[in-house]
Amino acid sequence: VCVCVCEGEKSRRRTRRKRNRKKKKKKKKKEMRAAIITVSDSCFAQEAEDRSGPALEALLQQQQQFAEGTPPARPEVLRTVVPDEVGAIQAAVKRWVDEEKVALVLCTGGTGFAARDVTPEALLPLLDKQAPGLVARMLGESLQITPMAMLSRSVAGIRGSTLVVALPGSAKAATECLQSILVALPHALDLLAGRKQPVAALHAAMQGTPSQQQESHSHHHHH
Repeated sequence: VCVCVCEGEKSRRRTRRKRNRKKKKKKKKKEMRAAIITVSDSCFAQEAEDRSGPALEALLQQQQQFAEGTPPARPEVLRTVVPDEVGAIQAAVKRWVDEEKVALVLCTGGTGFAARDVTPEALLPLLDKQAPGLVARMLGESLQITPMAMLSRSVAGIRGSTLVVALPGSAKAATECLQSILVALPHALDLLAGRKQPVAALHAAMQGTPSQQQESHSHHHHH
């Protein structure tokens, strides 16, 4: 009898420990992880200073809507610099997406008309789906600033559960483009990560219906 009682108590203790661990995990803040890839021959050769990468990182660090928790954790941002070469760009994207499993990849540079501008050509074969709405938003906002924006060849899309966006090479243009789509990025990343609660809550707020009702038909909305 004693043996049975002891074993039963041990089992209950193990169950309580598992529950406590689950509770701690739920309370832990979830940081959004992002990677910034600066595509530039001159920056890679250290002949020029990378201004776009740090500027984009600073802008992301200001965004607290990307993470859960009270107060929300700021995103973790990783950065690298690669030359204007298809293979180098693709290797960096695959590393951050397939191995590091970041939620967001921003490429800055290589989206123009110059012979060495090959970022779109490097990214498009890697994408499972394209996100033309993000590109349209960036182009529309940029055209209000300069007509030269029509020469941009930005692309955006999804690889696995990661959002990949190509931005212009200048720090000013890159941050302006990112700023123009920031409003939609938290929801996009929630969708890609399969976070049902925040997705349903936003859909309910958009449609003015209880979030519980949204659980069963959460995609009857604008996207």
